[in-house]
Amino acid sequence: MTNKRFRFYVFVGNDGRQLSTAWYFWADATSFYLINVDIGGLKISLHGHDRRYLGEQHYRVQPMNGKHDIRRTSSVLLVAPRRGWPLTFSGRSTGDGELVIRIRITHAATCLSESPTPVPDRPSSAKIALPANLGGWANDLELTFSQVPQGWQPANTHDEWISVEHAGTTAYIGRHQPGFMICNAQGAVLRANSRRRWTDWYPTPPHLCTPPPEGRSSDQRVVAVDVEEDGVLWIVEQATARVASDSGLR
Repeated sequence: MTNKRFRFYVFVGNDGRQLSTAWYFWADATSFYLINVDIGGLKISLHGHDRRYLGEQHYRVQPMNGKHDIRRTSSVLLVAPRRGWPLTFSGRSTGDGELVIRIRITHAATCLSESPTPVPDRPSSAKIALPANLGGWANDLELTFSQVPQGWQPANTHDEWISVEHAGTTAYIGRHQPGFMICNAQGAVLRANSRRRWTDWYPTPPHLCTPPPEGRSSDQRVVAVDVEEDGVLWIVEQATARVASDSGLR
């Protein structure tokens, strides 16, 4: 940990209210890291090519305590992937790099009465609140990782981006469509595109779906994690009935 770290928090929220758990991003050399404290410190590591660690490029996700089962935190139930922890994934090649992660936040998850842990106010940090959707829609935050020559600058104009720089890391935040891009001095780039999707047309993979909530104050927030056949890591934040979470989801 260093006090020079540029902290970047992303969550779904409306009118100053945080409606989902928050993901905390930061860059370090040729790698990016994501942590969600509400999900027991679930940590994602995106390690790019680094001459100091030849042959060690890989992508990985696991709880910080390394447990291999379904477990409850203070506010969220985590459903482990079918292969257990730690889970590695390859991503899928695109024109902008490798699509590595899709974080889906369902409408039901934003309607729960139990609030997630508030994002802290810290120096050298930025926050993005993605707008909440109506019923039947989901927020998909898609993350693409790439590496570019040092000194590279994005082609987008200042009319399209707000830029914030600290300690060698620059964040470009979209003005018109929620999304952002984080670049650092070592040439590591993480692009995030926020998309609203009608879940009947773009369904959640069946094995990541939990029993539906009952619309009661006792409904539970749950996050399911797994890698699909195309190599993309799916993380689905949703709601389920308390009776289903108490009896086990798998």
